[in-house]
Amino acid sequence: MSGIQELPKMEITFIDGDFETIQSGKLSKTSSEDGRFNGEYIISVYGPAYKKPTGTLLIEFLEIDFTKHDSFNLFINKWGISGLAEHSATAKGVLLIEYSEKEYQKMLNDIWIECGYILEQIQEKFKNAVYYCLDINGPEWSDNLDPLQRFFLMQERNSSLFDFKEYGTNLSVQFEVEPKINAMTYKQYQNFYNTISDGNQSEAAGIIKGINFKTSETYLSPDIAAILYLEFKQMILNNKLIKLCDNCQRYFIPPRSNAKYCDRPLSEEDQRTCRTVGAVQKHMRRVDNDPLKVAYRKAYKSAHARIHSSKTIQYDERESVFRAWVDEAKARIKEVEKGEISLEQFNKWAKEG
Repeated sequence: MSGIQELPKMEITFIDGDFETIQSGKLSKTSSEDGRFNGEYIISVYGPAYKKPTGTLLIEFLEIDFTKHDSFNLFINKWGISGLAEHSATAKGVLLIEYSEKEYQKMLNDIWIECGYILEQIQEKFKNAVYYCLDINGPEWSDNLDPLQRFFLMQERNSSLFDFKEYGTNLSVQFEVEPKINAMTYKQYQNFYNTISDGNQSEAAGIIKGINFKTSETYLSPDIAAILYLEFKQMILNNKLIKLCDNCQRYFIPPRSNAKYCDRPLSEEDQRTCRTVGAVQKHMRRVDNDPLKVAYRKAYKSAHARIHSSKTIQYDERESVFRAWVDEAKARIKEVEKGEISLEQFNKWAKEG
């Protein structure tokens, strides 16, 4: 067993407070020389780190149904297993070696059995915390309070619900400061670091004087609850509120307070987003539940088909005739809304054409 690496801790890095990268030991398929899956899996040291808005993991964690094995597996495939080592002996004992398909499936099932219920409890705690402290449409009393004020109030009134001390006991932290040097050429970049590393103190001080810096804090833990709490805390400190999407009813981080829809795709098959179709679908749902709007839509389609296929109306006059029908139909709809005529009378008029 010498030289075999153990599972790394879950790692989250906050970049200037607003963004984060998360890395975790992940299960990956291995390939044969021709590029085909050869039936084996390997635990990579870290999955790819990608920059996301702070709170991305927390929001996705709240959506998972940990009572279902398939849902649990989807979460693990994306976020890795490093954060489960604190709650699962199987996850803690994972080594960075190859696993067969059978070993891989048994490992996932054992991890789920060992910590699924624990993750449900953690999830319930954060659902309450998010609703009371970060949800734009949270409790009525929270309307004029910022997240920090909301957290303080709930901490004082519901201390057991908001006791997160246990999540900070197995945590290490690294703080870094880096220059913002994206605009530098490669030669300028080399000169910069050569001067910093090898020049005298005065030269080094002079070269960094006019440069802006960015900060990053990296936390490592075998406990996903600790990583979730760090995200939650960071969102409170940065006054970052979230809300439910009007279309899919899932939490998202709105780019502005009045945004109503998220950018999630509708499904794997349909890559249109809630934002692109949400308003239209919401309107259609309202129409479907309104007898008057249903009647108007039915009459509209019927009149459009009848007028545009009419043999008694000249081709170049059909659109103007249809527009005139639309204007009259809208006027009659208003009469129904005012109670001047009944819905049955409107339907009779529409049917008679």
